[in-house]
Amino acid sequence: MATTYTAGVGDGARSGDTVTRIWQTRIADADALFASFKHNDEYDDGYFNQLSSGIAYNEAYATLTMVFQAEPADEKHEDGDVEYSCNASTFERQLETLANYKTIWNHDLIARVGSSGVGSWDYGAEKSTNVPSSLQDAVKWSKDAPPDGWYVLVPRVKPGVEAYSAPAPVVSVSEYFKKRNKAAAKLRHIGGLGAPPYCFGYLSESKYWLINNSSMQRDGRLWVVVTEHIYAAGGWDEDIYQ
Repeated sequence: MATTYTAGVGDGARSGDTVTRIWQTRIADADALFASFKHNDEYDDGYFNQLSSGIAYNEAYATLTMVFQAEPADEKHEDGDVEYSCNASTFERQLETLANYKTIWNHDLIARVGSSGVGSWDYGAEKSTNVPSSLQDAVKWSKDAPPDGWYVLVPRVKPGVEAYSAPAPVVSVSEYFKKRNKAAAKLRHIGGLGAPPYCFGYLSESKYWLINNSSMQRDGRLWVVVTEHIYAAGGWDEDIYQ
């Protein structure tokens, strides 16, 4: 941008870690010059603080007070701003929900005393507590001690394991609103399915995301609504969650 500006009185003044630049320029150029500096971007004098800077208009020229700091200032929020964060935590799920689950992991195969056993049945590949009809009087799956007349034919291979830690990433979306009614409308989505606009590489269909928590509070002149979307790799039950 081509513009003409000159240093004014006090240009380059230092106070602690802050440098203040006082520039005088043509009124027609003032807004464009000010807008060419981005809040919290780093320049030769430090990080530009738009919140502390400003323009004073005079009859023949405009004076720009431009403040630079050693560290970035607090972020400035505007109506419509959206921020995202992700917390990749886990939660416990039943062992049976794993795709490669085997019944022998946490069940004993018990047999009736005097029975002929399991024959050619491949019990090691079984994923449920069902047994072939021809063996129902001879064997069954059990998590409890065998009753009288029964004994443990094949013990479980993962004793004591009934659950596993499943990934449960939580994406938080912070949205800023000028009007309270627009902010409050976001709270009514709680308990339903809905993917965040940015999914951090996870599947983005709504069925994979449950709106688990939502809060609303005042942030200066704006209202901020924080919505948490919790992810399930197998999807949430759409018969239960709408």
